[in-house]
Amino acid sequence: MTPRRLTQDISRARISQTTSDRARDAEFHGFSQETYDEQLQHTIIAAEATYRCYLSTKGPFPTHEQELNWVKSVWPVASTKTGTQFAPPSNLAERLAAVCIRFRADVKAKIAPLVERIFEFETGESPERLGRNTERARYLKTDAAFINGENGVPYQHPIIQQCINVIWFGDRRGEGVMFSEEFYPIPYEAVALVLAVIECCLDEWSKGSRIEIPFAYEHYKETHLYHLSALKALTLQGLNTRHCDPLHQLRRDLYDEGRRHTGVTPRVLTDSRQIWSQERVNAACEGLLPAWFAKLPPPSITDAGN
Repeated sequence: MTPRRLTQDISRARISQTTSDRARDAEFHGFSQETYDEQLQHTIIAAEATYRCYLSTKGPFPTHEQELNWVKSVWPVASTKTGTQFAPPSNLAERLAAVCIRFRADVKAKIAPLVERIFEFETGESPERLGRNTERARYLKTDAAFINGENGVPYQHPIIQQCINVIWFGDRRGEGVMFSEEFYPIPYEAVALVLAVIECCLDEWSKGSRIEIPFAYEHYKETHLYHLSALKALTLQGLNTRHCDPLHQLRRDLYDEGRRHTGVTPRVLTDSRQIWSQERVNAACEGLLPAWFAKLPPPSITDAGN
């Protein structure tokens, strides 16, 4: 054996022994300080992801009481997911409050370009473009026309699926995949969140040129509740009058299409509720939602840009 080969073998043996010693020390004496910090950081990241999941599936504008309850519940969930047993950091509440603000800003930042492109708003300051933008925004907001797909079928506009894809199904580690139990089928609250943010983005174009409007509590909490009420009322009205939930299959389809967007196979159906054809879903929706919207007063902040 050459001296150089011998030196390489000794070096590899030392590296192997060091790695083995570290693993054995971690097993019998607990994590090293570096590993401890890494594990704690992983748990914090899992807690923040869980909190974002709550904001998505329970509501983006929690009350103070909800915030307190969510802060208490996310750490045990995160600890279970990471297999750790750390005490929660003293600043966890502050961290999660910041997550809430970032979450709403991130959702808005992802949806705004889709609204501009799909609804064909135009940049520029010419009177003709400003007029077209103003008229388009007004039309899309009237009776929530922006939710309608072909033939006026509610909740079938392609922008809804595209928003869901970019928010929760950006890749295989997206929250819609990682928290499949919470997102399947896509919750009413998540759909209402998408619709409220779309409306916020439409408000930005209401004067002709885009003016930034934050998706904030004081402006859009009522808008979110407005859409949430309409979604749940449509389901209830469909069940009472047509013996059919017109949104259940739609919410399953939104989830499955989101998984396809990430390259993950659709979830295997595990519930026993009846699956309806798209024709039956459309028939159940027909005539129900416009009547419901006619009963509702408009949100109190339709002109949030002022």
